[in-house]
Amino acid sequence: MRTANDRLNRLRVLLRLALELKLLSHDHYAEITDQLAENGRLLGG
Repeated sequence: MRTANDRLNRLRVLLRLALELKLLSHDHYAEITDQLAENGRLLGG
């Protein structure tokens, strides 16, 4: 499970970077991060 949490955290960082570089809209970022948060809860992290 640690590997899965590590990968989710890396993905969160990359998504923040994509948002800052304006590669993602705020709406898409919010939608994706909501889904990631749900996955994190399911993993227990």
